[in-house]
Amino acid sequence: MGKPRKFPKSRYSTDMLIARFPHLTPTVLADRLGLDKSAVQQWFGEAHWLDQWQADRYATRLGLHPAQVWADWFEIHKVSA
Repeated sequence: MGKPRKFPKSRYSTDMLIARFPHLTPTVLADRLGLDKSAVQQWFGEAHWLDQWQADRYATRLGLHPAQVWADWFEIHKVSA
């Protein structure tokens, strides 16, 4: 068997998630994402970054594929040696 595949860590801006759902308040968004309201409220002040696992989980909790939120979802990232 070969080595387990390692995925490079990608980062996705919370700004894109907020922009996709402009009608949702921080309270409603936090509830739908299963997060604390204060954490989501911070996203409205300045962008925060999500790793690919968080981005996937939050997009699907909102009924979307992550590529519908982040256009670069399928870009292949090179791993530096």
